[in-house]
Amino acid sequence: MPESSDDKFYQYTVAGDFASTLIAVSCTDVLRGEDATLPIKQVFTKSMNLTMVWFEVDISDLVAKSKDQFVYLQFSEMHKRRKNPFPPQASIMDTQSFKFTDSAVVLSPYKVETQTLEIELPKGAKVVGITKHPQTTYEDKKI
Repeated sequence: MPESSDDKFYQYTVAGDFASTLIAVSCTDVLRGEDATLPIKQVFTKSMNLTMVWFEVDISDLVAKSKDQFVYLQFSEMHKRRKNPFPPQASIMDTQSFKFTDSAVVLSPYKVETQTLEIELPKGAKVVGITKHPQTTYEDKKI
């Protein structure tokens, strides 16, 4: 938590439903590029909602260096086992696919202008279908 009144922190949340599949969360300063990874730590306090996994990033230096007091961050979540084979049982000769389930909306305690969910597929992978949500837009193979 903030060590002084000048310390500024951004809190990032992951839904508790995904806690068992979460491997890591990373944060980068968009303006400085991919090499500008910021330290992020998992935070728990008794007053926080335990249905969420809370992370915290110290953005004090970024805010102090910013001309307009805006900070542009990109968060990435790495998950394991978030797919199910279809059909559940198949022989080596049968056609198989995986169903990937995720939310098009990332929960945030802050007002955000836009959110982008990008799913990277292995080479040769074929998207069979996407269930479209009325409040999202789809661009190429990006949601």
